Amino acid sequence: MAGVTSPVVLVVALPDSVHAQRWMKMMRRHGFRLLLLPIYAAAVDDPDDCWRIVGDREAGETLLPGQIGIIDLAALRARSRLPAKAARFPAKEDSVSVIRNLIPPTDVVAAIQEFSPDLVHSLEIQHAGYLCLAAKRWLGTRFPRWLLSNWGSDVFLYRKLPDHAAILKEIACSIDAYLSECRRDVNIVRELGYAGPIQDPLPASGGIDFASVPSLDALPRPSRRRMILVKGYHNWAGRALHVLSAIHLAAAELRHVPIRVNLASTEVKAMIRDIAENDGLDIEAAPHLADHRDAVARLGQARITVGFGISDGISTTLLEAMAVGTFPIQSDTSCACEWIRNGVDGIILPVHQTRDLASALVRASKDDALVDNAAARNRGVVEARWSAARNGPIVAEFYRAILAMTHATAGGGVARQ
Repeated sequence: MAGVTSPVVLVVALPDSVHAQRWMKMMRRHGFRLLLLPIYAAAVDDPDDCWRIVGDREAGETLLPGQIGIIDLAALRARSRLPAKAARFPAKEDSVSVIRNLIPPTDVVAAIQEFSPDLVHSLEIQHAGYLCLAAKRWLGTRFPRWLLSNWGSDVFLYRKLPDHAAILKEIACSIDAYLSECRRDVNIVRELGYAGPIQDPLPASGGIDFASVPSLDALPRPSRRRMILVKGYHNWAGRALHVLSAIHLAAAELRHVPIRVNLASTEVKAMIRDIAENDGLDIEAAPHLADHRDAVARLGQARITVGFGISDGISTTLLEAMAVGTFPIQSDTSCACEWIRNGVDGIILPVHQTRDLASALVRASKDDALVDNAAARNRGVVEARWSAARNGPIVAEFYRAILAMTHATAGGGVARQ
């Protein structure tokens, strides 16, 4: 943008994602002017007053240091003369997810034309990344440098689906830089054709301020806690019903253990009622907590947390559990193995081995030394690797390195000047 000395980063992301919000807040004081292009109309439900609506280039240029601009979609469209369907979304909408009110790719084109960003950073692939790909097809070499962040299941699962494999290969050959959550995914993206620079993996949310997380000394020792907290998603990836089946198998050993299930769907709630009635367990769906701090506080009262699914990255619930001393049990379809030592700091199991999960639940509910010894080490790991104070400067240097590169003549990768 004319008259603005700090580089402009256009972040294309889910506006109500806590991961995207944390990422942008981590980066807002590192010498970049951040603009969020919401990929659907939704409020940024963050209480921090750093967010400011901007409708045009002039408003974007008046952002103060530490402020984050949220692009006003209505104002953007009023200034743009692009036909809404000029650039087509790369995949069938029903092959992506339940998000039905995605912006058209022409909104990405219009934002680039209006705000002239130095860098486009898409957080997540199947929505934000696909939109950027469609915009790059439209703009060609006029598309700015593009950094792609790979979240959770973006390549680990979707590369196996026929509707997505070719799109992911095109993206891998179109981006200028890549950032993953898991070392596991780096090899996958290389196999898809990416040949550019690689940054060490970072969680999708970047990092948190550990001053806002209670110390372990301020929480009950894990051995004095009794509750098992279950991640209640059973959907395209989540497998909460597998966890409930394991709890049923272990019912005789879990008779006096309170079990609470977060974010339980209708079918999960039905199975919870059956287990409570037929097995005589203290199990119920936990009330939804809108405030994230309350959700972390609940996690800090649990002895064990369980998250199972057919695909994941580094689960934020896992990181939060490690931060508050809760013993994690996770399926091996995540990259939990890059953070915890199996059988020592947590337990990692194949997603379909329900009987082994039942045994793990019993072990962790009875072995006080196991859960207490894991707590301090896990807290140290997340403080070292999930800290905004540490990761913000690392990403800032990566941004600057990307901006110091010139576009390669082929393949959409980057080459140093």
